[in-house]
Amino acid sequence: MLSKEYKKSVWAVNPIAEHIYYWIRKKNGKRFDAERAIFVSNIKELESFNDMLELRGNKLSPSELEKECQKYTRDVLDHWQQKYAGARKWSKMDENNECHELTSRTVTKSSTVGGKSVSKTEAIPYLPVRFGSHRLDDIVTQRIRDTAFNHYKNLSDKDKSILNVFSKEEYARWMIKDFLILWAKDFEKEFHNACKAEQLKKTKKHKIKTKISDIELLMNIHIDIDWKTGAHIHYASSPFDPTTGLFSSPKNYVDIYKKIGVKLEKKYSYKSKSKRLYKFVEEGVAIGAVKQISNDLKEKAVLDIMNKPTLLNVDKICKNFIKNNGYDCDIDDQMQVDKFFEELDKNEEAKAAFDEMLKSEAEAVYESRKEEVSRIVSKALKDNIVDYDKLQADLKEQGVEIDFGFDHEKDTNSHFDKKKDVEHIFVFTDMKTGIKFNNASFKGDARSKVKRFASSYNERNQLQHEINKSFKTKQERLPYDVDSIQTVLAHNMRMTKAAMNHELSLAPYSNEEATAIRRKHFETYMQLCLESGILVNLNKQGNLTYHKINKNRKKIHSENTDWFEAGKAQADYSAFKYKSSWFSEDLRGKDIKELFELDDETIIRLNLTWVMDAFPARFMQYKVAFMSNNKNILDKMNQNADVKSFLLLSIKKNYDYRKLEQRSTFDGGYYIYSIRNEQPTVYFKPTADSSFDVLFQPFQARIAALDTWAHTQKEVLENLDNQDYGTSFYAKDGKVCDFLRTMYVERAFCPNQDMRSRIEVRNGYDERTVEFMQKKFDTMLEKAEASIDKAINTPNKNSFNFTNFHGAFVLSNEEFDG
Repeated sequence: MLSKEYKKSVWAVNPIAEHIYYWIRKKNGKRFDAERAIFVSNIKELESFNDMLELRGNKLSPSELEKECQKYTRDVLDHWQQKYAGARKWSKMDENNECHELTSRTVTKSSTVGGKSVSKTEAIPYLPVRFGSHRLDDIVTQRIRDTAFNHYKNLSDKDKSILNVFSKEEYARWMIKDFLILWAKDFEKEFHNACKAEQLKKTKKHKIKTKISDIELLMNIHIDIDWKTGAHIHYASSPFDPTTGLFSSPKNYVDIYKKIGVKLEKKYSYKSKSKRLYKFVEEGVAIGAVKQISNDLKEKAVLDIMNKPTLLNVDKICKNFIKNNGYDCDIDDQMQVDKFFEELDKNEEAKAAFDEMLKSEAEAVYESRKEEVSRIVSKALKDNIVDYDKLQADLKEQGVEIDFGFDHEKDTNSHFDKKKDVEHIFVFTDMKTGIKFNNASFKGDARSKVKRFASSYNERNQLQHEINKSFKTKQERLPYDVDSIQTVLAHNMRMTKAAMNHELSLAPYSNEEATAIRRKHFETYMQLCLESGILVNLNKQGNLTYHKINKNRKKIHSENTDWFEAGKAQADYSAFKYKSSWFSEDLRGKDIKELFELDDETIIRLNLTWVMDAFPARFMQYKVAFMSNNKNILDKMNQNADVKSFLLLSIKKNYDYRKLEQRSTFDGGYYIYSIRNEQPTVYFKPTADSSFDVLFQPFQARIAALDTWAHTQKEVLENLDNQDYGTSFYAKDGKVCDFLRTMYVERAFCPNQDMRSRIEVRNGYDERTVEFMQKKFDTMLEKAEASIDKAINTPNKNSFNFTNFHGAFVLSNEEFDG
């Protein structure tokens, strides 16, 4: 039985009524569909709706049907509210007696769209109405039908009258409905009992067991017209335990559903030795065992291979079968061979032997392709870089497609109950044959690498999700995004390497001296990262994690009572942990240890100086660590850290957005090439006095200036440590032009003082420049006003933080004086 929850709806009429309307209308229309509307909800007080659908559903227009669904939904919600009136969850109901409130808890749903893994995170409603379905495999449906046909003879006339079944077919249909309803109610019963069992501090109510007879559900059954395929039941349930009125909210919905599914599959297994009549289902579906799915993929692949003449030399296999078994048939005479196999069906033993031989050959093809795909996957993951897009591109180039399947979650040691080992399960398709594999299809090196990649990919996504929750705006979140951290680290490493290589080139140092220089520059790297608000934490084994400092925003939110009770909100800072294995090779621990020739003694000294002095013990164990401000290093890390990150990321983002490349010319100059427009926009032509003439097309002066500004900012950024580095733009004839006007405006609106001091623009100011500046200033003010309006309209917000994004830098910018 495949059970799934597909929606947690808010406590409101419209979204719930829409689901009910979908259940009972034509799949591709709006009118009532008697074949689909097998409405079996068991709320006794509201059974008149069931009767109404059966008696006059076909007579209702679409609008009338929708209104009936809305009226019924209103009645259901009122019924539940009255039934569970003693619950403490009704305080957030609005004037329409609905609750649209969402909690801080979220659930992430993943799927594959266009070959890419797509995740959608949704907040769990304060009063969630759970919608789900339970689907019968067609084999299970057939087992039910067979049981009904065999058992029909045991029914008395009274039984037939009570059940209203007077033929084997009617009894089979009744039994399919009855089993689906039973499963849905049993599943819901187990859900509420499991939620009560999770409670650590149990009251008397938590010890009361919910029974199947207590369950109330909205239910509708769908099945194909022949009642042999496609059987499934939709349900909607209240969040309250019907026996005790307790609010049921599990720690982990996925875990609890999986455990219930396993339990019910065992209870109703067709292999069960119990004497119950209802023994139909397969075991192993609910647990979603990766190996089981892998075996299913193999079984399907083998059947496909057997049916594809292009993958097997069937003619050769047929002739070998005749030859190896000594049949009286001339294999060189094709007519005799064809006749032999036409008559093979009459000999069951020979037919079985041939099918086994054909299957064996198909399995050999499967194993051969698996070995090749395994080799390709292993090679693509040799650097262990956690980059799904890169892996996808590399594999496709080698003839393998990768798609996201699902998350496989395994329990770890029960002592660490909250810790889960999650592995993304991928589907690998051999483009040559169409054969599919998953993680568990592989063995040895490939299996190990795929598992490591999948787990790291999940860890990275989990941290990104934690970051997304921690910041209200994209602007605040930007410096903490995993990709942004890599950009900052790569920049710091590039600066460090350049300085180190320059120093090493100044003299022929001895090995000892060179090693000392390398180790000194590792400290430079740590210092640069520190200034970016990132702590570098390396151990002797070469394991490296980066920790990004963040002012603990939770501290100022008085509504976060759970945080205060846990003590975490008392911390001044929090730190997000990033594993170096998520990043490019030169940012990883073992590579860094080798590059800077770090020995154990140096690593221990640096840990004592940088890490242990600043951070509490065991902080590196947590995705998000909390700490108090009792060390100066924390202030040092936080001070201006985001400013530097914003500068770097905004410059890189602008450069990438404009799609620019610097290309050299034969005369020692260079030009800026626009990939977007597929042509050069600016040419820096070298002159005799070691300067450059800036040439551009006169009708594209402003575009050329914007490209030049993006390029120049990037150049200055990469040379910030060189105090003498700077650039000056001016007109040889002293005349103002649109190029210099645009450069002047871009410089004036640059929020970073250091950047403005490194880039000089002369001959760029006149009355027209003022017009340019006024236009840009007006645009900036419009955005700032929109942000302020949004803040004003945000409930419980009584302050507003003016940043450079809102034009605060203008106040300290000399370009705007007067």
